[in-house]
Parts: sequence; C-alpha cells; structure tokens
Amino acid sequence: DFESGSLSGWNSWQGTTVSASAAHAGGYGAHLKGDGGWGGMLDQTITVEPGKTYDLSLWYKVNANGVNIQIFDGEANIGGGWKQDKEWTELALRFVPTSDPIKINFCGGGNKIAEDLYVDDVSIVKYVPVMGIINGVLCTSVIPLLINFIYSMYT
Repeated sequence: DFESGSLSGWNSWQGTTVSASAAHAGGYGAHLKGDGGWGGMLDQTITVEPGKTYDLSLWYKVNANGVNIQIFDGEANIGGGWKQDKEWTELALRFVPTSDPIKINFCGGGNKIAEDLYVDDVSIVKYVPVMGIINGVLCTSVIPLLINFIYSMYT
C-alpha cells in the first residue's frame, strides 16, 4: 500500500508518483503517468513459499484504452492482464506460486497511447482456510462457521 506517501519498497520508472488524488481508500495511491510512450511503470518483488496458497488483492482504474497488470511466478505470467476499467475495480487473485520470489508489475501507457493507471490497496497474504465443525463434520471455509454460529443461536 502507499499510505506512507512514498514508493518505498517499490521500483518505479518514468513518471510514477504517489498522491492523494490517486487514492482509492486512505490517503495515498500510486499514479502511473502515461506519456504516449511506455508510460509509468511500478514493480515489487515479493518473497513467498512455493506450494502455499496466496491471495492478491488490489484496486485500479485507468483513464483510457487499457493498461497491463502482471504477476510473475518465475518467468510465467500467472495473473492480471490487460485492464480497461475506468472506474475503481478490484482485482482479486488466489494463486499457488511454484517459485520464490514472485513479482507484481504495473505498466501505465504503452503502444504510443497516453494512458494513466491508478493503483491502491495492494495486498498479498498467505491464504489460511478457516475450519469449522458442523454436525461432527470438519469443514474448511468461512461459510460453515457462519452456519454453525447461526445454528447455535437458535438451538
């Protein structure tokens, strides 16, 4: 996330800034300025445990035809892709990396088009399933816990 008001922990190129006007929630977000060339770029390398499940969540919007959001596991692009949403949109991805580290990459602009990309609320966390017991059966999910809680209130 960019709440410190800086790009600390991120690699940035060509006009990428942090500003209040780029925020989805909180005080600051990243603005990757499209300049008609390649535009702004932003990436971060993240240490993960291969074979474990992770959840990536971020919010983005673009001001023109589209931008590229990529998540690399080694050399393979495992998610993201070409995005064209002009309103704030959440990108949520559950993935299992096969190598360590992974890289998340944002590109604003490209192909000689001036496109701006706004990114905020970036989070990658290890997925931990929640377990509950319903009528003696072990279930993994939040829903069984809610059902078990509601059931216990009325019995």
